[in-house]
Amino acid sequence: MRQVGGWDPATGRAHVLGLWSDAGSYRRFMEERHDRVFVGHLPALRARAGLREDLHSMTGHLIPLEPDWRVLPVPAVAAG
Repeated sequence: MRQVGGWDPATGRAHVLGLWSDAGSYRRFMEERHDRVFVGHLPALRARAGLREDLHSMTGHLIPLEPDWRVLPVPAVAAG
């Protein structure tokens, strides 16, 4: 998994893109980590950050990518 993101000071918007190797990896993350962080840590962090004053909305989407459209080279597996 890899994440990239950024902040656009002109619009005041931030974005984060998570790149998962497959749907199973994404499901495992959601089941094993996401809920623990979201339920356990996020409420306190949101309160400390004062998000009610700054955060207008948050959305998420899962978009499958077509493997044949990949432009990055796939690393070769060493013969062993």
